Amino acid sequence: MCHIHFREERSMLRKPLALLFAPALLTLCCTLFCSCAFAADTIKIASIFAKSGQAAGANLHHIQAVRYATDEINKGGGILGKKLELIEYDNQSSPIQAKLAAKKAIKAGVLAVVGASWSDHSIAMAPVLQRAKVPMLSPDSTNPKVTLFGDYIFRACFIDPFQGEVLAKFAVEELGAKTAAMVLCIDSAYSLGLAETFQIHFEKLGGNILGTAEYKQEQTDFTGPLTPLKALHPDVLFIPGHDESGYIVKQAQVVGIQAVLLGGDGWGYRDFYTTGGQEMVKGYYTTHWSK
Repeated sequence: MCHIHFREERSMLRKPLALLFAPALLTLCCTLFCSCAFAADTIKIASIFAKSGQAAGANLHHIQAVRYATDEINKGGGILGKKLELIEYDNQSSPIQAKLAAKKAIKAGVLAVVGASWSDHSIAMAPVLQRAKVPMLSPDSTNPKVTLFGDYIFRACFIDPFQGEVLAKFAVEELGAKTAAMVLCIDSAYSLGLAETFQIHFEKLGGNILGTAEYKQEQTDFTGPLTPLKALHPDVLFIPGHDESGYIVKQAQVVGIQAVLLGGDGWGYRDFYTTGGQEMVKGYYTTHWSK
């Protein structure tokens, strides 16, 4: 289910999707795909997330969830009598490092991989793991390309075509929006894919995209791209980004943009608020869980 949250709900008040489903999904994944290697004393699995770099804050709860799931499964006797042996890899918030981590995991003999989180990272890992026939389970990579690499690649979340359609419908039918502007990260598959879907459905519903602003990952000053959007007077400003969206939200209001602010599930983490999201006057975002 996709939930839309008002900005005052904090991500730490909700249980992460991975924490809710990790034990069951990890057990299922290992049981279905790893029975051929149960001759070993333990079942090696890998966790591939960002421990450093831009995505580290948003990925932390996934790392903790996999540890929790592993402990819970082992306390319950393991899988078919075998304990899980967890190996953690840091993808350093980079698609290249995510790909290299997948190769290291295969070389280490893991039988399943949990990760990644950001779609760019999962897209880099997926073909490597598919070729090796090592199942991969992403908790929240919403770009639809992730699972198109083959039948060993899975996710436990909705995808951007659904998320973008929900946001567009919400903007038009609930907010009464007729116009929108967008702020896109041009080197993020997540941002570009979600923006494309939002635009398609917003325009189908009679809305008009007045303009877009572009930026690159790790950028923190958005005054230049945002300033021209003020003169367009959009009803909503769509910001399909991750933690950097907090900076954009704050700076959009500083330059005088009066639009209602909209975001995707990339907003649902602590760092979004610490980078400026707490300054938002009014805004909404979609996410995977609710409490």
